Amino acid sequence: MKNKYLNVIATIFAAILFSINASAQQNYVANLSSAQEVIPNASTGRGVARVLLNESPTGGGTITVTVNYSGLLGNVVLAHIHGNAPVGANAPVLFSLNFMGGTSGTITAGPFTLSAQQVADMKAQRFYINLYTSNYQQNGEIRGQIKRAGMFTDYDGDGRDDFQVFRRSNFTYYTLQSLGNRVEERTFGATTPGFIDGYTAADFDGDGRSDMTRLRANLATGELFWIILQSETQTVRTVQWGNLLQLGDFPVTGDFDGDGKQDIAVFRTSSGLWAVLQSSNNQPRYENFGTANDVPVVGDYDRDGKSDLAVTRAVNGQKVWYIKQSSNNQLRIEQWGMASDIVFAFTNQIDFDGDNAADLVVQRNENGQAVFYVRRSSDNALFIQQWGLATDLTGVGVDYDGDGRSDIGAIRIINGQLVWFNRLSSTGEMQTVVWGLESDL
Repeated sequence: MKNKYLNVIATIFAAILFSINASAQQNYVANLSSAQEVIPNASTGRGVARVLLNESPTGGGTITVTVNYSGLLGNVVLAHIHGNAPVGANAPVLFSLNFMGGTSGTITAGPFTLSAQQVADMKAQRFYINLYTSNYQQNGEIRGQIKRAGMFTDYDGDGRDDFQVFRRSNFTYYTLQSLGNRVEERTFGATTPGFIDGYTAADFDGDGRSDMTRLRANLATGELFWIILQSETQTVRTVQWGNLLQLGDFPVTGDFDGDGKQDIAVFRTSSGLWAVLQSSNNQPRYENFGTANDVPVVGDYDRDGKSDLAVTRAVNGQKVWYIKQSSNNQLRIEQWGMASDIVFAFTNQIDFDGDNAADLVVQRNENGQAVFYVRRSSDNALFIQQWGLATDLTGVGVDYDGDGRSDIGAIRIINGQLVWFNRLSSTGEMQTVVWGLESDL
């Protein structure tokens, strides 16, 4: 099997006629809070930093930074970007934002020049922003890890995905946050008669924290409603977008306009129509790409900071990927996987090599095992990983260790509980967490 796929890779190498734009802009975000300080403090101040990375084709790059903060206990006396350190550790100052201000305000700084190694460190999510105030001059009042925008289930904003389940019996989300292993219980989205419900998560408001989202379809009309608990304001936003039951709209999310916020979108499986509600201007975008019964596989494949329209299709027993690159509107066609392989339609960015370009990945069930075949975007190399059982609920595109690379997860029911088995990309080791009941979503 391995030799067969190595031959496929060799064929692909010979046929490649595209290149990824290495100088493209990438959106990063940091959610600043006192909880991320190595020594947490009592401040309830908050901040959101938006960092734009312009990577050079020859190595290195530049970043510009905008920080909006409020509610601090003291005036800002220093503001720095630090590196190289993960969450929970301190690092030296790399760049001063050259700012002093009040307890609320906006910081705009840059561009700052990064070496090739510093760009790699930033992609690995080892930079953080720290605001020092008159009350907290030694350690800082609020801090935030700089991470790739649009993470799936990062509710505490520390750059690591959290564990979450939804319990239908009491309409409650149970979240095990990676920052301090804190447990959050949140009742949200009670079922309404005449509707069917599901749930998803994404950062729709761009504050660096995922928003709990209920998907609700009207059984009579088929209309799909997105009910979003916005983490930045703790207010509920309800949007009717798509028709699940009558038109076969499949809900997807992605940053199609490149503003660092996830957009509400659907893919119409009956016709291949994409309908995107762009967060940058709240305007709809409609585009036909794909055909009936294609499967959407949204991701930023050309590394330009925007999600690309992409589908997979079974052709002559093979899995064929059709990608419309947003950077140049060119069509890219790739064969990857067998027609019976599983693809991951709900995940908007799968990046195993941490280069900010989406990788091609399929899951194949072999002898009762789940085997993942990945084509890495950075070098087009084949990566094969057996992880979990064919009967597990598997997933990719989540980053539990916060290293900027996708981990593989498998959820298994054991003695009435959900047991999460995760392969951490930073070490290759297994993380095992018991979280949720058999009946939870």
